[in-house]
Amino acid sequence: MARSPNLNAAWQRLRTFGNWRASVLPGLTLTGIVIILRLVVFFELSEWKLLDVLLRSCPTEPVDERVVIVGIDEADIQSAASYPLSDLDLSLLLQALDRLQPRAVGVDIFRDLPVEPGHKQLVNNPTVSPMSLASNF
Repeated sequence: MARSPNLNAAWQRLRTFGNWRASVLPGLTLTGIVIILRLVVFFELSEWKLLDVLLRSCPTEPVDERVVIVGIDEADIQSAASYPLSDLDLSLLLQALDRLQPRAVGVDIFRDLPVEPGHKQLVNNPTVSPMSLASNF
């Protein structure tokens, strides 16, 4: 009994479908190995190095002239001859900055106790309070 051509083609497809293991199994194995290596943080150092190279290869962004950082370094502390910066000095600095009409002022100073003189002036200063200082003076 002769088979129809359509049945022969379908049979051939089923026979070659068994070869999927030769192509899919290595792909699944490699994917599993990569996932396991990522879970044990094997690639992390090389990923950081690659990210560093990519970020260094990007063109530098222009400096925004609207942003100003005022820092207090060791030379400032030596010239003030006192540490930490008193609340009066901090209040005067914030008033000077307020005259420039900034949108926001951030203060990155950690103190859990007031530093006299000037604590009341700093806390009750009307030009400082609208700036919403996120610090515990």
